[in-house]
Amino acid sequence: MESMLGVLDAGCILCPVNWRWSVQEVAEAMSRLSPALPQLQLLAPACGTALIVFTSGTTAAPKAVALSHASFHAQSLAKLALVGYSPADTYLHLAPLFHIGGLSSAFAALMAGCAHVFLPRFEPAAALAVVARRRVTAFIAVPTMLQDLAAAAAAAAEATAGSMAGSTDAVARTFPYAELISAYGMTEACSSMTFRHLRSPAATTGGGAHAVASAAQLWAPTGPPSTTAVAPAAVAGLAAGSAVCVGLPGPGVQIQISPMEGQDAATVPTATATTGTEGPSGGGAQQGPAVGEVMTRGPHVMRGYWRDSEATAKALTPDGWLRTGDLGFLAGDGALWLLGRAKDMIKSGGENVFAPQVEAALTSHPAVAAAAVVGLPDERLGEQVAALLVLRDGWSFDGPTLAAPHEGAPYAGDGGQGGSGSAAAVPGEARGISLAALQAHCRAQGLAGFRLPRFAAAQRGPLPANSSGKVQKPRVRELLAALRAGALAGDAASGSSVRSRL
Repeated sequence: MESMLGVLDAGCILCPVNWRWSVQEVAEAMSRLSPALPQLQLLAPACGTALIVFTSGTTAAPKAVALSHASFHAQSLAKLALVGYSPADTYLHLAPLFHIGGLSSAFAALMAGCAHVFLPRFEPAAALAVVARRRVTAFIAVPTMLQDLAAAAAAAAEATAGSMAGSTDAVARTFPYAELISAYGMTEACSSMTFRHLRSPAATTGGGAHAVASAAQLWAPTGPPSTTAVAPAAVAGLAAGSAVCVGLPGPGVQIQISPMEGQDAATVPTATATTGTEGPSGGGAQQGPAVGEVMTRGPHVMRGYWRDSEATAKALTPDGWLRTGDLGFLAGDGALWLLGRAKDMIKSGGENVFAPQVEAALTSHPAVAAAAVVGLPDERLGEQVAALLVLRDGWSFDGPTLAAPHEGAPYAGDGGQGGSGSAAAVPGEARGISLAALQAHCRAQGLAGFRLPRFAAAQRGPLPANSSGKVQKPRVRELLAALRAGALAGDAASGSSVRSRL
């Protein structure tokens, strides 16, 4: 951390690099950045860039994002206002400093005057020990890390005091006196754009009506969000759980929903939410929100992609709006709801298919612990809806099956059902599931015929993920395309027909 601050203080551009990258990936990043040692009297970079932060590469190769001092300053002020870091806090660095989440929160904690505690890498048991020993009061973590912490705490308690069964909120059980705040953001927006208050200590400790509400709770109140009377018709048919409320824009952050490419702007109104000193407000909710691409504008937005003017022009509009690549809508209260990545929208037979909607329907089946849905090229349909499934224990799939995760990459999303072994031979009384049965289940969940998966494969291990825990859809697409083409015939020897009869 001291070295990072020294680099910035010298007026240099800082670029944290993911230590999990291969030598080849680091070499490629270095060639793109062309680092050089400037004269030491330099007080500020001529281009106005403070840091170059690589994206996590969820849908494509990581991009080098140029961020200004002003962006980090605006982000830190938003976090101080809503998260409430203060000099009384001890901040634990669980999130890596080469990703924007950990980096921006670290700067906010520095601005607040927090004490800082570091770990070489995230290990749940070690993190819990440090929380107790150092009296940690604040940290950020992705959902998988919170699950790991809760599991480690439950295991420790089970070893000393018996089972902890009966609690339905693992995170609240592990940190009963904690305030939980979620945030939605991206590297190009210098981290968080919206905030949502999930729970407060009063909900668990019985603080009652006299408990003092936090800034985040006042800004984005706790409680299940409702889309009653404001849900757009385009979302009415979504499967349960496929739309997620991510809260309200932070101070000074503008959020806009714009028609996607090819959408009729005359029939799809643009909805906007913005925040100022008087709090959030919904701008275009009178006509009902529309589904489209989430866009944002404000001092938090990146300067552009480093030495990539073409990609920058695609991401930033002339009037300063950043295209996030996410699909969503704004409810009447100004809250943002996400449906998934725009690249997750599959064009099949001239119809739009939202991958998260299909994934939600598939994972509602008892055989499926997790699912990743992508579009595969198809001569007749343009794209074919395809799914990679993670099977729960005790189930087998009557179709192409991967025996184990490939290439030793990080994986996520097994819902605690991971394990090795072939899906063709499951120990015990295995129950079988077929593509046709899954299609029937999806129909029962309300999916139209054109949204049903036409090809599916299964595996025992979790889905491929990057270092942020996000599913790598390009890798899923490669695996499914290879299976469909028969390139992995050895792994799919017991498979059934590749195509359905739809």
